[in-house]
Amino acid sequence: DDKDEKDKKDKKEKKEKKEKSDVGGFSLWESAAPEQAVPTFAAVKAPQDKREKEREREKQEKKEGPTLMKASDLIQATISKKQEQAKQAKKEDEAKRAKANKEARRAQEAKDEEEEDFQIMDKSGLGNFMDKREVMDVMKNTVSEASSSAGTRCQVSTRTLMGDKVFLNKGSTFQSLGDFKTVKGFIYLRGSQEELGCNLRLTRPATLYACLSAPANVDDPYLGSWEVLPDDAMAFPEVDGGAAEIIEVRRKKCRDPQSRTVSVPKPPVGLETCLVFVVPDFHSEPFPEEEETEEEALARRRQEAADKRAAKFGNAGTAEKEQEPSLEEKIEVVLEKVRKGEKLSNKEKRMHEKHLEKNPEYKNVDDEAPGSMKAFTISLEGGKNEPPAAGDSFVCENFTLTAPGQTLFDNASITIVQGKRYGILGPNGMGKTTILRHIASRDLPVPLNWDVILVEQEAKASDRSAVDEVLSADLKTMELLQREEQLLKQLEAFEDRMREASGDEVSPEELERTRVELEQVAAELEASGSESAEASVRKILCGLGFTNGSPESDRFSMDRPVVQFSGGWRMRISLAKALFLQPKLLMLDEPTNHLDLDAVLWLDNYLSEVYPHAVVVVSHDADFLDSVCTDILHLEARKLVHYRGDYTAFKKMHNQKKQQLDKEYKKQQDELKALKKKGKTREEAEELIKKKFGIDLHDSLMEKQKDYIVKFNFIGHGMYRSL
Repeated sequence: DDKDEKDKKDKKEKKEKKEKSDVGGFSLWESAAPEQAVPTFAAVKAPQDKREKEREREKQEKKEGPTLMKASDLIQATISKKQEQAKQAKKEDEAKRAKANKEARRAQEAKDEEEEDFQIMDKSGLGNFMDKREVMDVMKNTVSEASSSAGTRCQVSTRTLMGDKVFLNKGSTFQSLGDFKTVKGFIYLRGSQEELGCNLRLTRPATLYACLSAPANVDDPYLGSWEVLPDDAMAFPEVDGGAAEIIEVRRKKCRDPQSRTVSVPKPPVGLETCLVFVVPDFHSEPFPEEEETEEEALARRRQEAADKRAAKFGNAGTAEKEQEPSLEEKIEVVLEKVRKGEKLSNKEKRMHEKHLEKNPEYKNVDDEAPGSMKAFTISLEGGKNEPPAAGDSFVCENFTLTAPGQTLFDNASITIVQGKRYGILGPNGMGKTTILRHIASRDLPVPLNWDVILVEQEAKASDRSAVDEVLSADLKTMELLQREEQLLKQLEAFEDRMREASGDEVSPEELERTRVELEQVAAELEASGSESAEASVRKILCGLGFTNGSPESDRFSMDRPVVQFSGGWRMRISLAKALFLQPKLLMLDEPTNHLDLDAVLWLDNYLSEVYPHAVVVVSHDADFLDSVCTDILHLEARKLVHYRGDYTAFKKMHNQKKQQLDKEYKKQQDELKALKKKGKTREEAEELIKKKFGIDLHDSLMEKQKDYIVKFNFIGHGMYRSL
C-alpha cells in the first residue's frame, strides 16, 4: 500500500511540473537546482563539435524556459528604471523649487520697490535703518562723473527697478536685480552696449561691483586685481533681451582719496556683458577737495592775467586809449595767442620771430621722445587718444601704425597688465622699437597715473659722478633737497642778523614761517626715503658692474664723472636711472647688449624677483627672455599675438600653430590644384575654396608661412677669402 501511494504521489508531481512547463512559467529554485537525471548507460556517441553543442544548448534553453541569469537581468533592468524615474522626479522637484524661489524673490523685490524701505543701517548700532532722504542724498552725490570707455557720458541711476533698461541703446531689461537693489544702496551706471567699461569719479569712499558674463578665454587677466565673489555670496542680476547671462561678480573697494578716480577698462573680445554698480560707504566722510596741481594753478594764473589785460584794454578811459600799450605788453599778448593756438597776423608773426631770435628756447634732449616720430602715422579706434585717468592695465585695441610706404601694424591690439613682464619678439625692421617709442610718447592711451620710461639712449656726459647722476633723476627729491638747503641758509642769515641788531630787524612771523616750512620739507624728504636713496643707487650700480673703488685708480668706480665713461657704461647709468625710479611701465630695448654676463644675471634676478611693476623687453637673448618674461607678444601678420609663458613655452605653442597653419595651407593648395585639373579657372577655383573653408570672399587664400632666416657671409683674407 505504501508503494502504491508513493507511485501516485510521484505521478501527481510530474503532472504538475508538466502543466507549469506548458503554461511558460518557471521556478527560480528549479532553475537554480535542476533535477538530476538518472544516468543511463548507452552506446558511446561520436564526438560533437562546439557548434552542435551550442545549438543543442539553445534548444534546451527554449524548451526549459528562462534561466536564472536571464531572470536576474530582468530584475536589474526593473531596478535601474525605477532609479532613473526617481532621479528625474527629484530633478523636476528641484526645478520647481528653484522656480518657486525665484518667483518669491521677484515678488519680494517688487514689494521692496513699491514700499521703498531702504535697508541701510545707521551709525547708532541699535539695528535702526537710515532715513530714506539721507540715503538718497548720499547716493546722488557719490558719483560726480561717469563716462564709457569710449568717452561718451554714462547715466548714473540711483533708482534702478525690475523692467528697466540694461543699456541706453538696446532692448535688454532687468528681470531681477538680485541683491543689487536700490533699497540696498546700489547705484547703477548705465551706458551703451557697444561701449562697455567706464571711467568714474567718486566723492566719498565706495565699493565697485562688476557683473560679468562668461569670457571667451578663462585665463584673460581682465580686472585681475579685483576680488572675485563666491557664487553663493550674492544673488546676481538677471537680464533678458539677448544680453549674455551674468556668471561672475568682481569687487573693488575704494577707501582713500587717491582712489577717487576709478577705471573699468573695456572688456576683451568675447566678454559680452559688463555691468557696473557702486555702493557708497554711508557712514564715512566725503573725500576732501583736491588740491590744485601746478599745471592747473599755472593755467589759472594765465587766465587771470589774460582777463586783467582784456579788462584793461577794453574798459580803459579816453586818456588811456590814446596811450598805446608797451612793447612788453604786446609781446605778452602775442605769446598768449601762440600758447592758445590762435592765428597771428603778419605783424604779430614778425614780432614773435624777433622775440625768439632774442630769447631762443632751449630744449632738454632728455625730455624729448627718443627717435623721430614725425614720419609715422598712427590711427586709433574712435579716432581719439583718450587715456583713462587710472587703471591696472593698459589696453589699446584696433590701432594702425604706418611708416612711409609700409604698414607696421594693422588693426593690432596690445594689453599690458601691472605686475606682468612682456617680451616683444619679431623680425628686425617690423616695428618693435617703434611701438615702444609711441607708448613712451603717449601716442597710445596709457593710463594717466602711469609713469613710463623707455631705456634706449645713453646718459648725457656730465661732470657729476655716476651716483649723483642717478640720484638727480628723482626730480622731486632733488627740488626738496635744494629747498631744504635754501631754508637752512635763510635761518642762518636770520641768526646772524639777530646777533648784529639784537633781533630788531628779524620779524617773528617770518622766522616762524621759515621754521614751519623747513619742518614740512624735512617730513616730505623722510617720507620719500631720501636718506636711503644713495644706498639703493649704489646697490643698483654695483649690480650693473660698477665698483666702490677710488675714482683716481679704479676706472669702473661709481664715483667717477660720467663724462669719463664710454658709451656702453653710460648706457648702464641710463638703465640704473630707470631701475631707481621704478616707473609703472619700464620698457627696455636690447638691455643685455651693453652688459657682461654677471650684470645680465643680476638684471635677470632684479626684474623677475624685485621689480614690482610692468616691464616690456625687446631682446634677442633667449635665456634672458626665459628667465624674465611671463608673457610674449609676437609680431605676426602685422598683429601682436599674445602667448602666455616664457620663451620656451612660446616656442612650443608657436611651432604647433605653424604646423596647423601649414596643414591648412596644404589643404587649400591641394583643393586648388584639383579644381584646376577639372577645368576651373583660378578665380572660379578660389571662389569655391573660400565657400568651402568659410573664408570671406573679399579676403585672399592663406599664404605660405615663411621662416625668418638670417644669413651671414664671412669673408676671410689672403688666399682663402671665403670661409
